[in-house]
Amino acid sequence: MNELPKFSHLYNMIHIDEKWFFMSKITQRFYLLSEEEDPYRACQSKAFITKVMFLAAIARPWLGPTGDIIWDGKIGIFPFIDEVRAQRWSANRPAGIIEKKAKQSITKETIREIIINKLLPAIRAKWPENGCKEIWIQHDNARPHIQPNDAEFLEAFREVDELIKSVEDAYTVYDPRIINYTWLHLMYVMVEILKVKGGNNYKNPHNSKKKNGQIGSTTNYY
Repeated sequence: MNELPKFSHLYNMIHIDEKWFFMSKITQRFYLLSEEEDPYRACQSKAFITKVMFLAAIARPWLGPTGDIIWDGKIGIFPFIDEVRAQRWSANRPAGIIEKKAKQSITKETIREIIINKLLPAIRAKWPENGCKEIWIQHDNARPHIQPNDAEFLEAFREVDELIKSVEDAYTVYDPRIINYTWLHLMYVMVEILKVKGGNNYKNPHNSKKKNGQIGSTTNYY
């Protein structure tokens, strides 16, 4: 490189990835007053902690000249679940109610289905009207992170509901400015990769992303 590289805005690229979320950690520390009761965890053992896989999709947020948020870049976060009707009555729910259960097998067909039925409709619904119409979806291309018939996926529907709500709430309130720093860091990493001629032995760059992130419409490498 004889000069500093210049980047496109990357505003037409969506990054997606799968992520496990657990209901709780194996071990947790609590500080309680003498009159407080011990926390209750409805779990058979540490080998059966409720967990659900999600597919998250993020685009680069649109920030104004002063850092104001024009569009947050959040496409959606989608759980891999099955909705089934309860066959029997229990202490937790009546028969006939719809239960949410984590999928027991995540395959490429499962991922393809959620991309077609969840991700693409969400892009159509949330993409800015004046945004680029040629959209690239970047996937990590990793193998599914679960083996078929994993015994840990025998979950109670109430716990799954609570976990899904917690993950979706966290996704909703996440600051788009922090998401924008991630996209800026991606540009810095690309430059470091060029310096080592395309290898993965680059050094992780540390730059003033917060300072540079105040400018929402730049194309140059900082």
